[in-house]
Amino acid sequence: MKTRYKHIHFDDMGSEWSCLTNRDSDYLGEVSAGAWNQRTFKPIPGTEFSADCLRDIVDFIEQLAKEPR
Repeated sequence: MKTRYKHIHFDDMGSEWSCLTNRDSDYLGEVSAGAWNQRTFKPIPGTEFSADCLRDIVDFIEQLAKEPR
């Protein structure tokens, strides 16, 4: 499974995945179980995401959705 992208990467923290910047490993939010039995991204307040970063987050969540729980 791909966890590293151009500007961000994801670290497995057990029940959730932390989303971090590649440059300084700044914490941006987490991917975890959310509403309607779906994986969701919960950003921290004050973060901004470009379209390419959002596509990477979507790609990561879609990979998780294909894996057995």
